[in-house]
Amino acid sequence: MKKILLLLVIVSLIGCGQNNEEYINNVIKDTKANISFPYEGELAIWSDIINENDRNLVFVYYTHVENKSVLDKLLVDYEIDHASIIRSYKSDPLAKGLYERNINLIFRYYNEDQRNLLLLENIIKPTDWGF
Repeated sequence: MKKILLLLVIVSLIGCGQNNEEYINNVIKDTKANISFPYEGELAIWSDIINENDRNLVFVYYTHVENKSVLDKLLVDYEIDHASIIRSYKSDPLAKGLYERNINLIFRYYNEDQRNLLLLENIIKPTDWGF
């Protein structure tokens, strides 16, 4: 996960002067050029990264975990929960770019077997970065 977000930091550096649609789409394009999807992690499979209405950069994951409370605990254990992401990446240019453009960073975790079952949605709003 940290490797992936570091890649996004590099991608965000080229986003100066773009509107939200262009910025998000360039992050997605460059990410997909550098990472083969699906990308299998320890806790979940990163299935996609999408632009949602030019307001949200959404990471889509599928996990074998079937219970929201168990998933919440595992995200903390793996340091990919809401607070850990903000603490770890606040100084990265991607966070600043999302903040300046008022773009939400969203992590959606779906059940791997019941693909329509949303287990958890972690939304990092621009104001959460604390700039």
